[in-house]
Amino acid sequence: MTALTISGMKILFAFTFLLLTFSGHAQKSESVQKAMALLKKYSPEGYYVITQASNVPGKYKFGRWTYRLGPQMGVGMYIKGKSDEKIVKSLSTAVHEMTHSYTHRLVYQTLQEQDQEPEPKQEYMVIHIKEEEKILIKETETFIGRALVSFIPEDLRTFRFDTYIDTGSGLLSTQKSGVYGLLNEFSAYYHDSKTSYDLYDYYMNETDQSNDDYLAYMSNFNSGFYAYSEFKHYILSYLLFAQENHPRIYRDIIANDAFKAAFLETERLYAQLIEDYFLRNEQIASRLQEQGISVRFEEEYTWIGNSGVGNFMKEYTLLQTELAKSKYVAMMKILSTP
Repeated sequence: MTALTISGMKILFAFTFLLLTFSGHAQKSESVQKAMALLKKYSPEGYYVITQASNVPGKYKFGRWTYRLGPQMGVGMYIKGKSDEKIVKSLSTAVHEMTHSYTHRLVYQTLQEQDQEPEPKQEYMVIHIKEEEKILIKETETFIGRALVSFIPEDLRTFRFDTYIDTGSGLLSTQKSGVYGLLNEFSAYYHDSKTSYDLYDYYMNETDQSNDDYLAYMSNFNSGFYAYSEFKHYILSYLLFAQENHPRIYRDIIANDAFKAAFLETERLYAQLIEDYFLRNEQIASRLQEQGISVRFEEEYTWIGNSGVGNFMKEYTLLQTELAKSKYVAMMKILSTP
């Protein structure tokens, strides 16, 4: 009798576990569906990146060689919560991470589209620009990003420095792939910020447009946008360091037209996006002030009424001032020269 009871309890436990697991998967599936619907409606660019990365074939055949992709980490990993409010907050991160997936998983498909075969031991990456525009890049020899630690002064080491430059993790692309890994992150942060920017229409159409709704929109964008200055600074610093210390590596990177085109176009689009965002914030401020609501843009916080969010203008301004120096301007000119 006791054994039968224990057996019955085991069956009941197993059934309950399967039921909860199924329920959890169903809820996650519903959240993903809702996330993709919101992206399709409000940020078609982010939707495109995710669907492209998710739907590429698992294997490719070139002549007698077959190349297989590893398992795809689904977008569901990055979607948080069940409510629209929580899901919307996770969309830019989801696009960011899936942009990394796109960068690697689109390689063989792009090679086939361009009637190219993969070269033995050659590393490639694909940078998504906009709509269906993408750039296939053959990586050249690099050195690890951590070599920049002594090259970048302490007063310029903003939030992402420890994560991407001064890190002991050799698995990060900024270490394994040097300047190409930095470009990979630059692209991911651009599409991250683009998604946050696009979601403005969600806040205008599907919320009460309260002070908190405006601040939520600004907070989402503010948390990532200054990565523009950080990664532009890292990439140009990498090239300046290479020019002084690794001339052969530097020459090969500078001769890589695809790398230059991808960096310059991402930089241009990111700079324009930030300019558009600042203009939009001025328009929001004017609209709210007409309603008698105070709006203040300070060095570290943006305030609407008595509530505020961090705006990271201090870090952005610091690096923009640095990037205006002649050595960076000269390097940008070199990169812009055919």
